[in-house]
Amino acid sequence: MNIEYTPKSDFEKEVRDFCDNSFSGIGNFHIHGDRAYTRRDKYYAHHGVSVDDIARRTLPEKQRLTWVLHKGPGFTSECIEERMRRLLEESIRFGVRKMYTTIDATHNTEFKSLEIAEKLKVEYKGRIDLFIGAYNPSGFKDSDPRRYEIFEEAARRSDFIVGLAEKDRKDGHIGERQHNWYVLQLGYRLGKPMQFHVGQENRPGDMTTETLLSDLEFLQDIDLRVSPERFPQIDMVHVISSSAKPYDEFLNTARRMAERGVGIVCCPRAASSMLQDFSINAPIHNSIARIWDFAVNGVNIRGFGVDNLDDIYVPASSPDVYDDLEDAANLLRFYNQRILAKILCGEPLDPFDVGTIQRDLFSK
Repeated sequence: MNIEYTPKSDFEKEVRDFCDNSFSGIGNFHIHGDRAYTRRDKYYAHHGVSVDDIARRTLPEKQRLTWVLHKGPGFTSECIEERMRRLLEESIRFGVRKMYTTIDATHNTEFKSLEIAEKLKVEYKGRIDLFIGAYNPSGFKDSDPRRYEIFEEAARRSDFIVGLAEKDRKDGHIGERQHNWYVLQLGYRLGKPMQFHVGQENRPGDMTTETLLSDLEFLQDIDLRVSPERFPQIDMVHVISSSAKPYDEFLNTARRMAERGVGIVCCPRAASSMLQDFSINAPIHNSIARIWDFAVNGVNIRGFGVDNLDDIYVPASSPDVYDDLEDAANLLRFYNQRILAKILCGEPLDPFDVGTIQRDLFSK
């Protein structure tokens, strides 16, 4: 194999052989690359907090601290470039040939991350294909038009657009559904694929996946009157909460996703690290999207992603996307190396693959 890496097991070697010799090479289909390697006290000390303090906080509380990172030494152009270079070099060592990274484009960061990513995309061409996703983790306010200006300029210059509607639930922001409509309309106008973070809470009452589907259906059928085939690609990242719902509800969600051509990017290590609310009763499941149930119901599994790397969200991680595949294999108990390798490379499953999954997992 053309990588400076020795597989840890025969299983890994067989998967990597498929990736190198049968498919298009390993992809990291979702990572917050400009925040990689920021789990360091020096990046938060100016706010008087340590990463150990932050580790005990909930996901929404951690999200609210993103601005602290943005306003500190971790988000100088020099630091962003140093960390992203490390990410790319280590990813190449682990055999990653394509990477889809978000870059924060906010009123705090403006275009610093975008400019670094644009530079590295050109420099690393031929070694790894870098795809850039414009992302505003701070959300949008009607009272702050600069947020829209920055995001739309970044979206025009990026390869895809990224949404997180739950950030706009709070007072003074545009609202969750308005966030969905804004990003969907922007993606359609620019002809750019989109990724949306949904279903991150792993609880039955989390309706972010279903709300996005409703907004997409309304936009396509009523507002724009455009078929799903003529709409840019939509992928949902995480989609964990669907696993916590009754199976008939899950199947209905899968059917709606398949009808709209919506795919899933699965980030197993990030998913399994989500804080669990043990006060809630739900069907027994692991904290991960049920990707094989989705696949046999017509949903395209786009690939695996690392999501967060050595930061306050997922401290125990690495750029080796194979490790995410291994977590998915164990959490969902499916070990077909060829099919797993296909997902790892971002190759669409064919009817034979889907039939194999149906036979091995769901046939009695």
